[in-house]
Amino acid sequence: MKRAAQSILKLGPEAVLLQGGHCEKGSVTDILVVDGNETPYFFTSPDLSGWNYHGVAGTLSSAAATFLAKGEPLETAVKKAHEYIRNLVVYSVAADSSNIIRHFHNNAVSSRQVEIYNRFLALVAEHNAADKDVNFYAQLLSMTPRYLSQVTHKIVGKPPKKIIGDYLLTEIEETLSSSSLTVQEIAFKFGFVSQAALSKFFKAQKGISPKEYRTT
Repeated sequence: MKRAAQSILKLGPEAVLLQGGHCEKGSVTDILVVDGNETPYFFTSPDLSGWNYHGVAGTLSSAAATFLAKGEPLETAVKKAHEYIRNLVVYSVAADSSNIIRHFHNNAVSSRQVEIYNRFLALVAEHNAADKDVNFYAQLLSMTPRYLSQVTHKIVGKPPKKIIGDYLLTEIEETLSSSSLTVQEIAFKFGFVSQAALSKFFKAQKGISPKEYRTT
């Protein structure tokens, strides 16, 4: 990917972004190379089916352009665009032209419920390191925890607390796989009070410690 991006860079653009490389099993990676900068930037996400949706590349480009228009540096704009797309296609669900979705239980739900669910996930993506309490998210959505639970159960058959935990686990796994941060640094990054607290959470979910996960 690096060689391909650098070859395109020689054709004249100031920067090149390549999307969707499979550098690592279970992950999809974008690479950004910038003229005059020897070090490429990598942006990695879990390799789930959402990345294959039609229009993802165009939306990624539009998101990057939007962040650039807001004055963000190029690499920051692309990073935020990649995170936006990841939240959109990996963690959310999409309504079809009839405003009805098909979910794990093959039931139909309203477009309003889809909107609530996707907004909930966007908030989890934004605030998970600071707050993991269902009441916090229900308040931001101006609804009761009970109604939020009804929505998430209807769409994916899971309570909000489980969804928050699953999201957090996925992000931790990705960070363990794709970064050189220590386990303690990752613990602080995701709002755990200590490395031990992170290890306890991770082992309860995966059956192994974060350090063991890195070696498997």
